[in-house]
Amino acid sequence: MYQNQAISGSPSFTLANLLRGRLAEQILTILLEHHGYRVSRVGIEKLVPEVKYLGRDQYLSLGLPDQLRTIPDLLIVDPGIEWARLFEVKFRRSFDRKTANELFAKLTDQREYWPESWAVIVRGQAPDPARFHQDYFRVIPPEQTWLLQSPRGIDIPTDECQAMELWWEQLPWLNTVFRFRDFERYGDERDARGWNFLADADSITQLIREL
Repeated sequence: MYQNQAISGSPSFTLANLLRGRLAEQILTILLEHHGYRVSRVGIEKLVPEVKYLGRDQYLSLGLPDQLRTIPDLLIVDPGIEWARLFEVKFRRSFDRKTANELFAKLTDQREYWPESWAVIVRGQAPDPARFHQDYFRVIPPEQTWLLQSPRGIDIPTDECQAMELWWEQLPWLNTVFRFRDFERYGDERDARGWNFLADADSITQLIREL
């Protein structure tokens, strides 16, 4: 989804961060394709490549309809071709309160037009020891954008870092959407392939840390 990166002076729109976001999307794509998922880029930058080089004013002057402007990044189909879903991929160096608020606003905007879309949130920094995919990847299912509004519970830590980590831990895992049953087509190999998918997801965490 286009974010007016070219001209904005915000640090979140530096070239380095744009590259990190694209690399995170590519890492997820390769992981999924390696395990039989079909992944197609369908975001606005794929459909209208020229927007990557436009500033905010030029982009807005195009008058693109909001539904096209907010189209999610990826169309993913499971290995057995039982389901197809749209996914937005959001990479952020850290998951703090400002990031959560920003993601909530962006996904709320997007889901006005794409209510059935999913989001994969990728963070580059996690407290040590962090070596599992859930330390770096979480998902926001359709109709659950509210998960990004605040941590839940009655014993929320007063320490901001601890509160944000609790918040992260409350977000759904990748296996909320990428499940063992996606590998049913492989018969007796279903569970082995499911565990291999999760193991490979764990194995790419070092790459995410280096983004």
